[in-house]
Amino acid sequence: MIMSFFERLRSLINKGTLNSSGYKASSFLNKNAIDFLNPFINDLQIFHPAMSSMLESNEGVRKWEYGMMLYCLPSFQDKSVLDIGSGPSFLPLFLAKTQGARVTVLELPQPYTIEFEQISLRFRQENITLKAGDMRDMPFEDDLFDYVISISVIEHLSHSLDHTSFASDEIFIHETKQTLKEMYRVLRPGGWIYLTSDAYIPGRVKQDLWAGKLLNGNPYGAYSIEELTNIFIKTLQEIGANFPFPIKFEKSLLLSSSKYASYRNRYMTVFNLFAQKPIHAQ
Repeated sequence: MIMSFFERLRSLINKGTLNSSGYKASSFLNKNAIDFLNPFINDLQIFHPAMSSMLESNEGVRKWEYGMMLYCLPSFQDKSVLDIGSGPSFLPLFLAKTQGARVTVLELPQPYTIEFEQISLRFRQENITLKAGDMRDMPFEDDLFDYVISISVIEHLSHSLDHTSFASDEIFIHETKQTLKEMYRVLRPGGWIYLTSDAYIPGRVKQDLWAGKLLNGNPYGAYSIEELTNIFIKTLQEIGANFPFPIKFEKSLLLSSSKYASYRNRYMTVFNLFAQKPIHAQ
């Protein structure tokens, strides 16, 4: 059997031929890791000009987000994948056309980034299922997908699509937890959740290059680093999830070096989280 590029690369890493430098973890954006991840994102860069542009924007955040996903997760071949809120991204097409995945996209009926009808036409041509719905109450049966992916989407629960109204902290946290439970519910036993979002150190952010303003002294569309464990880890842990990789959400990392900081602010970062539903889960 001929091994795919990613299978050969993973084999070299597992044998120690390539040094992963401890990158296989749930942690913060690490700009030093991007060079290591380049082999995993090379095919993404040449897949479509719009994808290449997205990967280069915002100081390469998407390179790290997508690269970590392709590096850490098992093969997508013949797997059922739910991509939540992909908007204009060509990631669903990449997974379907080059990785052999069976992809479903969950999107709002009128996402602010691109018209729903345009997305629908693009996906129908490649046999990708597009479903209109809300990630807080997904229109899917239990135990349906091998992978549930959410790339920089869940933080948008903090505000309306036009950024003119904002949820209270209590509602933001509650709806985040509800969304995590929904991700887990639609995941098959043995399946994986991969999500990314934004985090910050409270009281340190004086300007946000993405949102342009602060609310109550802190950025919206992001989670306090101190809350990551209680909101994400604890919620998934309580409903039975496992975390196969080390979890490194220490504030000291972001304080220590700008290599962990996102384009939004020196004291803001992007984090990722890998979680798995146990095979014996009912």
